[in-house]
Amino acid sequence: MSDSTMPLHVSGTGLVPQLVGEQAQARPEAAALVAGSTTLTYADLERRANQLAHYLQALGVGPEKLVALCIARSPEIVGAARAALKAGGA
Repeated sequence: MSDSTMPLHVSGTGLVPQLVGEQAQARPEAAALVAGSTTLTYADLERRANQLAHYLQALGVGPEKLVALCIARSPEIVGAARAALKAGGA
């Protein structure tokens, strides 16, 4: 197994968004999400989440603002949830 396909092993404690961010910095080309024939790297996931987070902030999303996700079960829901948290939403 190459480093980019090794399973993620986490020690200690931390919030999932923080742990994903750390992996994105440490292993940007590693697979973060595999769903069917779709594979997103940590770099892809971060880029998508950052774009949507900036858009959400422009719409007024911030601390303690609720963000509803109405998306079919797909890889996009992971990025959308990450974006809502990065934007400061709940």
